Amino acid sequence: MHKIKVLSILGVSGLAAILAISFAIYSLTPARSAPNSDVVLLMCLAQLNDNPPNPPIVVYASSSSENAPLIERFSSCSQALADLVSAGFIIEDVLDAGLGEGGGSYTLVRSTGSQD
Repeated sequence: MHKIKVLSILGVSGLAAILAISFAIYSLTPARSAPNSDVVLLMCLAQLNDNPPNPPIVVYASSSSENAPLIERFSSCSQALADLVSAGFIIEDVLDAGLGEGGGSYTLVRSTGSQD
């Protein structure tokens, strides 16, 4: 049990670092899409307990630009990705969380037109 808590704490810290690094890299990288865009960052994590009513891979943390949709914490990661892609977002970057199956950080961007 102690080993799982330590792994969980290390995993969450590692995922937070990956999300911060991903955001920093994305902010410093020249824009690959139109100057005006909406951005959503998702950090997904596999749940440690296998509780059937809950999705196995959840959105642990997210960040959205001003006009982008907000993603609810602990919602299904696959459903959040599907909803964002349906809303016109493109997956720009994916970082593996390094925790095996079920974890990762996603950067999604939607062009909203050119800058006037």
